[in-house]
Amino acid sequence: RQMCIRDRRRVHGIQQSMKSCLLWIFGLLQFSYQWSYPGHIVVYMIARNEIGKDICNQIDNLMKVMTEPQANYPNVYEYSLWPDDIKSRYDYMLLNGWHVNWMPIYEGIDPSKVKYSVDPKFNVVHTVIEAMQTLKYKGPYPYHFDGQLEKSYMLRFLIHMVGDQHQPLHQATLCSPKHPTCDSGGIKFKINHPSLELHALWDLSLIHI
Repeated sequence: RQMCIRDRRRVHGIQQSMKSCLLWIFGLLQFSYQWSYPGHIVVYMIARNEIGKDICNQIDNLMKVMTEPQANYPNVYEYSLWPDDIKSRYDYMLLNGWHVNWMPIYEGIDPSKVKYSVDPKFNVVHTVIEAMQTLKYKGPYPYHFDGQLEKSYMLRFLIHMVGDQHQPLHQATLCSPKHPTCDSGGIKFKINHPSLELHALWDLSLIHI
C-alpha cells in the first residue's frame, strides 16, 4: 500500500510538472513551427524531471564547455534543439542520417525488389550508442585534450536524438509501387497541405493542428 501511495505521488508530481512545462511550451508556439521545438523540449523536460538535480547540474556544466554564442541558449531546455539549429543556420546537412533510422515498411511491393538498405553505422540508434560511449570514456586522450569538448558535443546529440526517436517518421519509411526506393520517412510522400509532404507535416505542423 505504501508503495502504491508513493507511486501515486510520483505520478501526480510528474503530471503537475508536465502541466507547467506544456503551458510554457505552448506559450512559445507562436514563435515555433517545428516538431523539434516543442517536441524535443517536452522529451528533455521529462528526462530532467526523472534524473535528479545533481545529474542535471553535471549536464548543464558540460553543456557550457562549448562557449560559442551560437552553441548556448538562455534556457537549459533549448540545448535539445542545437543539432537542428546548426543544420538550419549553416546548412549543416552532412549528419542528416544521424537523426533517423528509417526501417522499411512494405506495402504492395515485393521486398526483394526494393533497392533500399539501412546503414548500420549511420542512423539515430548508432548515434545514441556512440554518444553514450563518448560520455563514458575516461581516457587516455592524446596531446593536451581532456575530452570535455567532444563530450559536450555528443551530449547535445544524445539529448536531441532521443527526442528524434519519438517522431514516427524518423523511424520508418514506406516502400510501395509508387515509391519503390522508399519515401524517405514521408519526405517523398506528397500531401495536399501547406507542409507539402508527410514528414514536414509531422516536423513542422502537426503539433499546431
